[in-house]
Amino acid sequence: MQAIRRRLTDVAGCWSDGRVLTVAAYAEQVAAGDTGRWQTATRHAAAWISPLAPVIDLNRQLPLTQLEFQTLALLIYALAAARGADPARVSAGEVLDWVAEHQLPMPPEADGPLEVESVAAVYGLWRLKVDAAVDRCCRDLAALLAAAGHEVPEPGWRRLDRYSPDPVISVWLTLVDTDAQALPAASLLDLFRPPLLVLGLTGLVDLVR
Repeated sequence: MQAIRRRLTDVAGCWSDGRVLTVAAYAEQVAAGDTGRWQTATRHAAAWISPLAPVIDLNRQLPLTQLEFQTLALLIYALAAARGADPARVSAGEVLDWVAEHQLPMPPEADGPLEVESVAAVYGLWRLKVDAAVDRCCRDLAALLAAAGHEVPEPGWRRLDRYSPDPVISVWLTLVDTDAQALPAASLLDLFRPPLLVLGLTGLVDLVR
């Protein structure tokens, strides 16, 4: 999983707007003026994250705290809103259970040396499983948001017209859209272009614990 996370970090893209914000301040920014359940979810996420990571450094190429915050806030909101509950009452156990059910399959480990053709076949099958797991993760989260009354776009390519005035869906697009530019094909992992949501989820288990 560490290899996957390192590769995700390499290809995820970057943010850089020259600011360092407290997590609490960033939560209000992400709430985008909402005073209901979405604001409650962002504040609940900030309360969990800030003791371990009190600031978000947007000067970094990939501020993982920002990504983990967005993922956690969206998941808290979705889990609560889909059943009409208060986001402030969503427990760490609920989040961990959902994340555990949506973990990516681990890369295969060979018992001994393999022929080149066998390696390609084994990793090709693993990639199919990874792609299916990523798709399931996005679909299941989209279903929760739809049940909460949101109009949820399908994941797509990241571009300027992929925007929503709904702050919840704005975060959804940030996490599930992927960059369209070509990547070097040095290995099967180099061809792995998952949404940022996957990287956010990989960081939540330790964070929430």
